[in-house]
Amino acid sequence: MHTHTKIICTIGPVTKSKEMLLKLIDAGMNVARINFSHGNHKEHLITINNIKEARKEAKKPIAILLDTKGPEIRVGKLINDCIKLEAKQRIKLIDGEPKNESEVPINPYEVTSVLKPSQRILFDDGYIIGKVLEKTPDGIVVEIENEGLLKSSKGVNIPNVTLPLPAVTEQDIKDLIFGCEHDVDIVAASFIRSADHVLEIKKILADQNKSDIIVISKIESSEGVDNFDEIAEASDGIMVARGDLGVEVDLSLVPKLQKAMIAKCYETSKPVVVATQMLESMINNPRPTRAEVSDVANAIYDSASCVMLSAETAAGKYPIETVLQMKRIIHQAEQDFDYKDFFYKETYMESEDVSSAVAVAAVRTAYSARAKAIFAITRTGFTTRLLTR
Repeated sequence: MHTHTKIICTIGPVTKSKEMLLKLIDAGMNVARINFSHGNHKEHLITINNIKEARKEAKKPIAILLDTKGPEIRVGKLINDCIKLEAKQRIKLIDGEPKNESEVPINPYEVTSVLKPSQRILFDDGYIIGKVLEKTPDGIVVEIENEGLLKSSKGVNIPNVTLPLPAVTEQDIKDLIFGCEHDVDIVAASFIRSADHVLEIKKILADQNKSDIIVISKIESSEGVDNFDEIAEASDGIMVARGDLGVEVDLSLVPKLQKAMIAKCYETSKPVVVATQMLESMINNPRPTRAEVSDVANAIYDSASCVMLSAETAAGKYPIETVLQMKRIIHQAEQDFDYKDFFYKETYMESEDVSSAVAVAAVRTAYSARAKAIFAITRTGFTTRLLTR
């Protein structure tokens, strides 16, 4: 069953073996994603080697994607590893080890410098909401708005502010060099907030003589949304990372932003990935919800290049069934998508450069001649990427 839209599968504990990877490939996986927020290089090397062996045996060009950890903000080590929080309860954000249960260490603590009274701060993907009350010499006093269980190492978001975070951390640099040494094909760069961040990552890859590695920028903050045009221009592709994005901006805006980013990527011939919670319920259930099916199908109707599975294939109970289900949804949605009509509607304007004009002319000719394929002779892959638009 051939589909135009590709599937990215996150590889984790339940799918890292060669046997499971072969099953994922057979089910429809096109790209194997390794999340460098978890695990170590020794574990990742085993996974990479298993992917290489599996794709060789399956005789299919499965790409390997390295997803960087990025400059994350996280809760540090808590006393008893968790705190049961109640509405109206006050906690103190601190630097260093907590002395009591009401103290919450934040890493890196420097980001708290942007906090002001009444500023919202979100914990654990936004499930716990706090409001800054005051700054003291030994920490930031925050009032919790809703009850919840806060655990060590959970993520922290501070929406609508420019954070004093580096584009690439020391760990990211080590991970990128490791990826270059072991021939990854794609880098998904986390928390990209400007074009300079993209160029910094590309320079690291170029210094390793790996300029051919595709750099996909993950848009997951309000700053990334604000600077989207320049980020897209500097990147080889875009990932609409709806998890953190849905915490950083109002949830009701995410569908609108997703559609706008996909449309912009199409205009600029950049591949675009839609990610996060696409078939989330299949982590524990053998069938998706109707809303999830609609979510995947709508990404196809919007002309997304790829859709991504995260915990569904990394740690879920039904990883193979999830990929098969996604493949079926994509196939059905593509039956309703008139690619020829879409092409003519979207290319009615004159192309701005020679390469794009040649690509458009080639596709027009192929449609007129009812050709089965287009052979693109290319040194860098740029021509082929233009044609895939």
